[in-house]
Amino acid sequence: KNFPLIFWLIFVVFGVLLLIPIMIYIGFSAKAYTGNGSGTGSDPYQISTCEQLQSINNESSANYILVNDVDCSDTVTWANGLGFDPISSFSGTLDGRNHKIIGLYINRPDSLNVALFVTLLPNSVVKNIFFILLCSTLACTYE
Repeated sequence: KNFPLIFWLIFVVFGVLLLIPIMIYIGFSAKAYTGNGSGTGSDPYQISTCEQLQSINNESSANYILVNDVDCSDTVTWANGLGFDPISSFSGTLDGRNHKIIGLYINRPDSLNVALFVTLLPNSVVKNIFFILLCSTLACTYE
């Protein structure tokens, strides 16, 4: 009526061994982008916040659109004052749909090619975006 301890141990070990591949699959298949859309040409990821703009680094070959003006003025406090982390190699599409990115702050004095995108790869498309530049006596940020 009661299973010996060895049977319970075998049951638990095999159960865990079966669950690990499932958990790995679920973890790898979860999309990195947190907003709406699927990243395809017909259903691009929809960017409405600066955090979502930053997440392009996670899927740099996907398709994106801005759905509103994006206020990035708080990037001045990101990463201990380093600001926005430039998107390394972009091969996707970003259509700003005539919206603005406001107050984007990047302070990477030890880096080369510092901008929203470090490298635009062939066939990438970035269009219809306006940047607003904000300046104070200490520094400028691009909008």
